Amino acid sequence: MDSAQRGAAVRGILRELVRRELARTSFRDYLALVHGPLWIPTRFSTFLADEVQAFLETRTGNAYDILIVETPPQHGKSMTLTESLPSWRLMKEPETRVILASYNDESAEKFARRNREKLLQWGPHLFGVSVGGLNRATEFELDGHRGRLISPGMKTTSPPASCGRRIMSGCSACRWRRNRQRRTRTPWAGLRANPCVRNWGRMRYGWTSSNAPISGT
Repeated sequence: MDSAQRGAAVRGILRELVRRELARTSFRDYLALVHGPLWIPTRFSTFLADEVQAFLETRTGNAYDILIVETPPQHGKSMTLTESLPSWRLMKEPETRVILASYNDESAEKFARRNREKLLQWGPHLFGVSVGGLNRATEFELDGHRGRLISPGMKTTSPPASCGRRIMSGCSACRWRRNRQRRTRTPWAGLRANPCVRNWGRMRYGWTSSNAPISGT
């Protein structure tokens, strides 16, 4: 191997180390690392990744906070949220417990498997964590930590009231919005027209919301 080849190899190693270091602190960089070219950094996909990370890392003091994501099909909700976010959250904060609710048992197993695969491949290299002794189709835990992922179908159970952070997308978001719409007169104009990320904070005397619609993506 001549000097040019050695230099290229060193640069390649350094680039990979930088990518991994960025993935430890940035969810969008984690998505780019684990999915490669399958994750395309569009205006909406990067906005969603940054918004979700900010939602998880912001401490509001509320009883619990809810982030609702509603977009048309093929906007990357599943790849970004259900297939990737739980694994990054568990690796980054290994004492965290995650409930990943799906609308049926088949989807629950699939999404648990996708997150387990990422944790097995990237956990030891990025955060020094690995899957522990409990390793079932819809549930697994981290070795030496309290962190655990449970992935039930929605007909089986639902997240407990003590859940501090809730992110809803797809069917669960639509059902929650529909039930809430029956109880209140909150306007929902524009939610079907544009991809929308809506942050609901549970306050002592009611609800506050902030909209962030994204169009032209």
